Amino acid sequence: MSAPERLSPPPLSPDRHWALFLDVDGTLTPLMDRPEDVRLTEDVISLIERLDQRLQGALAVVSGRAIDNLTPLLSPLDIAMAGQHGAERRDQYGYHQADVPESLIDHVRDALHEFAEQHDGISIEHKGGSLALHYRNAPDLYDRAREYIDNLLAGCDKQMTAHEGKCVIELRTSSDHKGDAIRAFMEKPPFAGRIPVFLGDDVTDEDGFGTVTELDGLTIKVGDGPTCAIYWLEGPEQVAQWLSDSLDSLKEA
Repeated sequence: MSAPERLSPPPLSPDRHWALFLDVDGTLTPLMDRPEDVRLTEDVISLIERLDQRLQGALAVVSGRAIDNLTPLLSPLDIAMAGQHGAERRDQYGYHQADVPESLIDHVRDALHEFAEQHDGISIEHKGGSLALHYRNAPDLYDRAREYIDNLLAGCDKQMTAHEGKCVIELRTSSDHKGDAIRAFMEKPPFAGRIPVFLGDDVTDEDGFGTVTELDGLTIKVGDGPTCAIYWLEGPEQVAQWLSDSLDSLKEA
């Protein structure tokens, strides 16, 4: 992946049929030291609601968070969602989740909490089918945390894998990723037959960018870092402005 060329994305034009996919943390809202402190502003919630209506329901949030966590965060919206990087999805057709080996999750969760208890600044997030070790408040502990996780997973017979993010190491039991979730949404109405657009900020969003590129869609990287996305926005404030501009543009249809 090369550094983004920082081409600003144009607003969604009214002469095309779009399907919009949005990451949350770092995209719709700034990253926080503690994920539980993240809140979406009323303005952003309103923008998403109006865009969802304008796109006739072809809008979905695609996040690393669990859907149980996304639901109150996005309240009162009732929109399509993919959580845990695509391991679970919810739309008008119901709820889908990849198989979860609960005994393995419990074993790894207990081991991660033991590590966190011994190292200040480390926090553990249990998402259901995946786990996350956050080290934003202790960046100097990354090497130690990564070594601990690699040793831990070496005894799990490849049933769980580690994935890097912004000051987080995700441990997943599913091979599903955000690109898989987007592809699954695109196979059914109201997404089917539309042009996908995906906004994301992290390494874990690159799978989504790759899938959207394969589907001849538009990809928008938020923030710095190497990416395969074509367009770039500086941060959540610029994302909100782009969403607002797109809503105004789509009203012309």
